[in-house]
Amino acid sequence: MLKVRSRFNRSRLQSLKIFKIYCLAIISLSSLITIGISLFIPHLQNRPKFQFPNQLSLRGWKLQSSKDFDAALKNGAIAAKKYTYISPKQDLLEIDSLYISGTTEITRYLEMSGFNSSQNLNIHYLDSIGYYALFSDGDRAYLSSCINSHGMATITEDQFVHNINLEHIGFYLLGFRDLRDRKCLLTTLAVSLKTTKLDKAYGTLENSWIDWYQNWKANFL
Repeated sequence: MLKVRSRFNRSRLQSLKIFKIYCLAIISLSSLITIGISLFIPHLQNRPKFQFPNQLSLRGWKLQSSKDFDAALKNGAIAAKKYTYISPKQDLLEIDSLYISGTTEITRYLEMSGFNSSQNLNIHYLDSIGYYALFSDGDRAYLSSCINSHGMATITEDQFVHNINLEHIGFYLLGFRDLRDRKCLLTTLAVSLKTTKLDKAYGTLENSWIDWYQNWKANFL
């Protein structure tokens, strides 16, 4: 009985030693990668300030104008741009795009922006894209969502935190992102309801959102 217990203890100690060796190896490798990045790829730590392009194509629409969104910049956005598009039928689509850090809850942002319908959002989900909110306010219909540098689009804080995955950690180790990255590309699309019904307006917003998301997702770290 004593011999069996002794063998069990030796086996347990051996397993613990192997586990410690693996942990030390992982920690050492992570440290070496981080040091190597800081020594040999220093420019990754000094990336240029984010800037929105003046020209941004959108399928089915022609860009009419783009300008800095001064009100959003005064309220703490890192960068902000307001795009206006026109369709062949002369319908207008306005897109406010804000590069922000910290406010990942869509309802909080909408309340700060003065919307009255931020608590009556219609929440939707699309595979490979994520969550977005539809709502109307006055004579306009809106779609709002947060494009993440990691994971799919979100509208709540919990969804944003859930997006922090192994891919994001890998980008952190390579120096492309902060581990506690709180930045997102907050997008609000709007069309008028003066000449169209709400359901049709929502369909227009959703189609434009899919194209907008796919254009940005490939170029947003």
